Amino acid sequence: MKKIIAVIYILLFSLGLSSCDKDDDKATQEVFVGFLNSKMDVSEHSGVLDIPLVVSGVRDDINLNIVVNLSVSDGSAKKDVDYKLPESVVKINSAGNYIIQVTLIDNDDVNEIKNFKVSISSVIGATKTNISEVEVFVLSEDRPIPVAPNI
Repeated sequence: MKKIIAVIYILLFSLGLSSCDKDDDKATQEVFVGFLNSKMDVSEHSGVLDIPLVVSGVRDDINLNIVVNLSVSDGSAKKDVDYKLPESVVKINSAGNYIIQVTLIDNDDVNEIKNFKVSISSVIGATKTNISEVEVFVLSEDRPIPVAPNI
């Protein structure tokens, strides 16, 4: 009888461990990565633009191993002339918000609004959300120098 009870305890304990493993698997199966907004406005004079990248769908206590590859597409703003993206790969180890920093290059040129896009080109270890691209509009605050009239 004691052997039967011991076997039952061992079986129940084994089932409990396997269900914990499945819970941990569920905690990391539905991990999503995406931008907070699909559009952002920024002043050319601000120097740096912080683009929020959000990791969701997972408990905070789970260690993650996510790699997010970023790409940029020039619109009227040109890479290395109007802006710089210092890192094109982001490594994520936990849920929460991450910041992608884009350096804005200020000049004295009088421009219309310029734009470019930052995209999540691929993700390893998670799924992209619907907001996997953010279009950035750079507002120039430079004004033309007034010319004195000839008198």
